[in-house]
Amino acid sequence: RVDTASDDVSTSDADADAIDARLSNGTDAFTLNIWSLAYRMDGRPLVANCQCATCKNHTRSYLHHLAQCREMTLSVLLDVHNTFHYLT
Repeated sequence: RVDTASDDVSTSDADADAIDARLSNGTDAFTLNIWSLAYRMDGRPLVANCQCATCKNHTRSYLHHLAQCREMTLSVLLDVHNTFHYLT
């Protein structure tokens, strides 16, 4: 699951896209701050071995870029990932 905003970070509605992304692959959970510069050149998918369209077609660096640009596409891609995991 990927949340688009952290519970412990206060943000306005406009800044709520992926401040703190919480990820789960079914067996473990961890926090990924997609805003971190560590993901600027990260070519891995959001979650390893995930079969959702977001993870199959986009990298962490692309998602980081979308966050930095405050692009609405990021929210859509995270929703695709969440919905996939919710339904499977």
